[in-house]
Amino acid sequence: DGNSLINQAKAMEERSISFDAALNDLAQLLHQVAVAQTVPESVANDLPEREALLNLAQKIQPETLQLYYQIALLGRRDIGLAPDEFAGFTMSLLRMLAFTPNESTSAASKSKISGVTNNNIPISSAHAMAPVSQGENTTKQEVATEVDYAATTNEYKLIKDVANQPASTLAENAAAPLHASNNNFNGNWRALVDALKLGLARELAKHCELIAYDEQSISLSVPESQKHLVSPNYQEKLTTAISQHFDRKIKLQFSIGGSGNTPAKQIFQEKAQAQANAVNAIEEDSFVQALIDDFGATIIPNSIKPI
Repeated sequence: DGNSLINQAKAMEERSISFDAALNDLAQLLHQVAVAQTVPESVANDLPEREALLNLAQKIQPETLQLYYQIALLGRRDIGLAPDEFAGFTMSLLRMLAFTPNESTSAASKSKISGVTNNNIPISSAHAMAPVSQGENTTKQEVATEVDYAATTNEYKLIKDVANQPASTLAENAAAPLHASNNNFNGNWRALVDALKLGLARELAKHCELIAYDEQSISLSVPESQKHLVSPNYQEKLTTAISQHFDRKIKLQFSIGGSGNTPAKQIFQEKAQAQANAVNAIEEDSFVQALIDDFGATIIPNSIKPI
């Protein structure tokens, strides 16, 4: 149930539960289920969760369980690369949901697809899902492709719900022009990087330091430790994105070195400062101090996350 899954994640966010720790706990649970599935006699009889583990072991296919475990591990590893922990956590759960071999889910998805209006599905998709006569050349494979496209459209709506943006904001974003109305670069490289629609080339942009710029060119410097990012492919993608953003051709010039004052470094410093402030707030909290003094409690630094 995708809606319940997202609502649960939002409830965790409201309670400031660490999503990194949640993925770790999920991986541990999946490991316990896998052990119960493979070696059920190894589960202690007095374990409170014994019945729940054995029940889950019977309901989840072994290959699906292994896939969930791998997704949880990779999700925890990559959560620092996500826009925020909520996005990283929910994307891991959505991956699990997407790869769940559930016939009832598939049937529900097909039912939803058949009920979608032409406003949500391109005309070509609606036509492909119509009954096919013998005289037409459309194959079952082509129809399946269009159905998959419609399913992707529905999945995109779900991801927009995860973002939890007001309808007015979504409407404004939809009506906004693709390119910036101001065609002049103001020298704020970090703001420009945030505004660009980039894929993997974003890593190059984040590790660039602005050296100089004019109306036709921008000079950037990349630290020695990140020079592997200055590949022709990334350079071309970044150049294309900036040129499209300003509605004119902009030449990018790259060099190795600089002071290292890049958006990536700035973001790292800001996160480190926020983390330090959060740790200080917890350590100075009177209630926490009372728990430490009266009950010998200890603070787990990795469990502290800034709000």
